[in-house]
Amino acid sequence: MTKGVPDDTGKTAVAIYDVFRSAPELAWPDGLLPICHWGCAIYSCVDCLDPDFRMRVFDPNGHDGDDWTDAFFEDAPSIEDWIGSWASGVNLWDAMYGDEGHIARTISARRKRP
Repeated sequence: MTKGVPDDTGKTAVAIYDVFRSAPELAWPDGLLPICHWGCAIYSCVDCLDPDFRMRVFDPNGHDGDDWTDAFFEDAPSIEDWIGSWASGVNLWDAMYGDEGHIARTISARRKRP
């Protein structure tokens, strides 16, 4: 039995989950398992408590204030959709942060608010 393969930070998904869960200020959601580290502390995560295993992104870089909910973004309705997009050649990073990326648009809209 494997204990998981470490990412570029040297930690497995379960180890990263444990670190995030132990930081009370993050209010890391139960069952939100980080499975892909994009760099700059950005993670794609699978919601293991959701029946469809929806995908969410954690990006602390635009966080502002005490409430960390602004660092979580919806990504794909299921891990199956997310993996299927990647396997069919979709550039997942561009889909999130490219010129028309859904997270980039959300962050940009936040910055425009008075």
